[in-house]
Amino acid sequence: MNYQQHLATSAAIRGEIQRFESVHPNIYSIYELLERVEEPALQNQIREHVIAIEEEQGSLAHSSCCTRYGEVWGTPAHSSCCTRYGEVWGTLAHSSCYTHYGEVWGTLAHSSCCTRYGEVWGTPAHSSCYTHYGEVWGTLAHSSCYTHYGEVWGTLAHSSCYTHYGEVWGTPAHSSCCTRYGEVWGTLAHSSCYTHYGEVWGTLAHSSCYTHYGEVWGNSSSFLLLHSLWRGVGNSGPFLLLHSLWRGVGNSGPFLLLHSLWRGVGNSGPLLLL
Repeated sequence: MNYQQHLATSAAIRGEIQRFESVHPNIYSIYELLERVEEPALQNQIREHVIAIEEEQGSLAHSSCCTRYGEVWGTPAHSSCCTRYGEVWGTLAHSSCYTHYGEVWGTLAHSSCCTRYGEVWGTPAHSSCYTHYGEVWGTLAHSSCYTHYGEVWGTLAHSSCYTHYGEVWGTPAHSSCCTRYGEVWGTLAHSSCYTHYGEVWGTLAHSSCYTHYGEVWGNSSSFLLLHSLWRGVGNSGPFLLLHSLWRGVGNSGPFLLLHSLWRGVGNSGPLLLL
């Protein structure tokens, strides 16, 4: 019995699929359907079909590929896989999972949760919250706010503002500007340019390249160890400590200090120096 035959065995499931696809045409996953269905009886029906599908297709390379957290896709471990903060997907802990700033999703604390710069979401402080450069959102200062390199947005200086590598936007130097690794955009060196970890794009080294956390793609042990150290356990540990230090409190602290040092003032300072 194939995937479509499994679905066809239940008129209720067919109806749910059609209803969700009419709203979300790109939804084809039974796992997505299971996440949205609220009726316990229908959930149990779908789970029975999921188990049957997993038993039949679990040996396929794609359905058994490793996911972000090391569990095998298409197995019961995946359907109840751990999420970003360690809670089990599909349980009450997941539905009330912790967000970026420690508040519980779906509670009053979440609906009024602190935003990137410490103001409370949904309050006047948020609607006029500070932007990246300290100007108040919605004011004249914001509409003409300073960009990454100190020029005023909407002026001639902005339209011809400097890019990441110092060339003027819109000039031949920009169209052939140097990319992140020094090669010229549009040349052979660019098409085979080096990626984040030094391997050449399009080669075997790239196809098996190292990921953001140093582990080889497809090997979950190193990822889980390093990722756990980064995000801590239960919204604590090094992740929140470093994140708190980075963004500071109330538009102050190390975040703005480091950010100011990085971008310099008026196209000068450490950014262009480095």
